[in-house]
Amino acid sequence: MSTTVASEIASYLKHGDHAVAVRRTLDYCLDTGNESLIQNAISWSRTYHIYENAKDTTELPADFTSIAETILAED
Repeated sequence: MSTTVASEIASYLKHGDHAVAVRRTLDYCLDTGNESLIQNAISWSRTYHIYENAKDTTELPADFTSIAETILAED
């Protein structure tokens, strides 16, 4: 992954702007055409959407950011 894109996404995560981080990660992964990377990003984004849809009763998993970092390092 481009270091610029990865650092941009890492900044979104650091500042709690998860929705933008998820969108940018999905966009980037789709642009790569790497099926495995795309599937990992989709799975990760589903975790976020579950959290977002049940905000009052659930929290983001503790490993949410580390999974994102793994996805960003895959390319």
